[in-house]
Amino acid sequence: MDTIYLSTAGFTFKINFAPRISKDVRSEVISHLDTEIEKSFKDFLLSSTPKKIDFTIELERKYPVVLSKKNMNFLYFYKKLPKKLISYQHISFHQFIILLRFALQQLLAKNKGMFFHGSASNFQGKAIVFMGQNNAGKSTIVKLLS
Repeated sequence: MDTIYLSTAGFTFKINFAPRISKDVRSEVISHLDTEIEKSFKDFLLSSTPKKIDFTIELERKYPVVLSKKNMNFLYFYKKLPKKLISYQHISFHQFIILLRFALQQLLAKNKGMFFHGSASNFQGKAIVFMGQNNAGKSTIVKLLS
């Protein structure tokens, strides 16, 4: 099983991927998720195994379970366990972000933290945080400060 370690907001996430099967065509289709995560979170990836893992996201090769009830179908997206989420390796990058945000919200709530939409920059060892509505210019200000 391939593993990526991600550190954000003071927490460490272990992301497990099911092993690739090189001869399996479906494996090539779903194997892009780890590449997308590595590209998008390159500044948050750890190069070695951390001593402490706060949360694990496990992505299995299994296909989603569908529950049919009274002409409605429900697709199980993930299974929640203590400090762990289990989902499917062929989810999209956006679905992975949903899992990561859910896990981060759980950790922040337990540690008296909060989740908000903003942008931040490091200035003389202190964080300067900008909050505002979508398209208010938070990221632009941070880029200009950098």
